[in-house]
Amino acid sequence: MFFEKDSLWVAAGDSITEGGRNMNAKVWDADVLGSGFVYFLNAALTGFFPEKKIRVINRGVGGDTSSQLLARWKDDVLSLRPDYLSLMVGINDVWRHFDSYGVPEELISIEQYAENCRQMIETALPVVKKIWVMPPFMFECSLEDAMCRKVREYAEVLSALASELNVPCVDLQSAVDKALKSRHSCVFSADRVHPNAAGHMILAGELWRFFTQQD
Repeated sequence: MFFEKDSLWVAAGDSITEGGRNMNAKVWDADVLGSGFVYFLNAALTGFFPEKKIRVINRGVGGDTSSQLLARWKDDVLSLRPDYLSLMVGINDVWRHFDSYGVPEELISIEQYAENCRQMIETALPVVKKIWVMPPFMFECSLEDAMCRKVREYAEVLSALASELNVPCVDLQSAVDKALKSRHSCVFSADRVHPNAAGHMILAGELWRFFTQQD
């Protein structure tokens, strides 16, 4: 477990990170962290390591592409002065290629996605103790599905960037694929993108292994 006492983890991303959080909630409100993997992990960190007094802030915003997250990166994320920072973004960069044909200015190429993520990671590295990335994933295994193929292409780009910049990369797609060998995607997600409670538990479990296996 790498979190020190009184350390702050900021989770930045899109709706999967947001997990239905109340954007106007105060720090003491029950829905300030949403009901997804950030909520589950905060509960685990608090319950299992109460003496560390680890703080968690959710900065997921539904619908965000990497360009939108980059636009708020400094003011909404880095301004919180996190000790630890997670970056999960990319699914909307892909999704817009399938649901926004009439809005070409919203389509983010894989090259632009890589550049956006590079800027976020490189600006964070000097000011945080650790940043880790979580490439986009989907509750779908079939590469015959066009969106599934593109998600994995974007994920490979972020994974390669993480390797280049020497930052940890948590492979959530592998954990999802393992679950899909036993149960249909509808058990974990209604639209193959947004996890339900069981889907978020897969993410939380994989991240918990990352937390507890790191020095």
